[in-house]
Amino acid sequence: RLSAPSPPRPRSARAATVSSPTVQRPPFQLDAIGAEEVQPQNPSAQTPELSAPSVPIVVRPTQVLVHSTPARRVRSSVTYTINRGPQAAALVGKIAAARSGSVSANILDEVASVCSAAFETENSDRCFEAVMIFCLALSKAALGAIRSPNMAGAVAMLLSLLRHPNEECRRAALESAAKDLDGVQLMRAVLRGMGGTDPCRHWQASSNALLALRLVLAHSKTGALERLRAGGGTGLVLEVWRAGSQVPDVVQECCAVTLLLAHSHSRAATVAGAAECALSAWHRFGHDTTRGQLVQGLAETTMLCLPHLSERPPALPRLTVESLRILQGVGPAPALSWLLKALARLAGDP
Repeated sequence: RLSAPSPPRPRSARAATVSSPTVQRPPFQLDAIGAEEVQPQNPSAQTPELSAPSVPIVVRPTQVLVHSTPARRVRSSVTYTINRGPQAAALVGKIAAARSGSVSANILDEVASVCSAAFETENSDRCFEAVMIFCLALSKAALGAIRSPNMAGAVAMLLSLLRHPNEECRRAALESAAKDLDGVQLMRAVLRGMGGTDPCRHWQASSNALLALRLVLAHSKTGALERLRAGGGTGLVLEVWRAGSQVPDVVQECCAVTLLLAHSHSRAATVAGAAECALSAWHRFGHDTTRGQLVQGLAETTMLCLPHLSERPPALPRLTVESLRILQGVGPAPALSWLLKALARLAGDP
């Protein structure tokens, strides 16, 4: 006997009889960073039941993009913000647009004005910027600008910033010069007639440039010294020494810079002629009672080069004794100490 077929169940009713699968997954926690899952410390915690499988949730940390600003310079954990005024901004634009060797004397006069304004404001950021502008102008200065009185004024203002009475301003100027000042270009500018044909102005500007270089080298310790050595700075300084051998201030600064360059490189300084320059200046200024510091530098330079000379200079013991007798009553004490050391060394090495 055939029975009538039962009517088909509705699709919705069939689907209703199928129970949804229960998916169990271990609980998770987000750590402090929010970048990965961390298992809970209590494994007996209640496990949540989810009605459908889900994708693990991973929270990624938000990325913060930091765009570097060219107007900020960081040196020795100190940040200097360059907020150029209208005059400084226009001046930087002129120098940047100029070709090498085309910066005129008028631009150097503007550089001196910017340095003077920075000095008066006693703002470390402006002092940092002013020194940077000077270094940029020096790198593109024309020969006529180098030989103009404006160059002498710009160098004098540079030296004022490097010796600023405010410690923060002085440190900012030295940091800027240690990075941007090219000592080789500065010495070449001195040899090309910095300041003009007037002897007084030329040698005063040269002395200021040498003093500025010495301050930067002493502050930089290694970076500026190595750049100057690599560019043949020892030979350039000694060339300036020979050219200005009659000017005691120039000789004193050249001697001080030579000592900085000759540290751990005494053989190279001896080959370049440092001992001959020191002995010649000792003959000239050894009897001047007001030049005790210069005599000390000359004695240091000579004794530093002595191991690399083929023979000991015959006049060296006499110069040492005469300078010691002249400076015995007036000092300074460091000069007397160095002369005594030199005399003891000469006595022990006949």
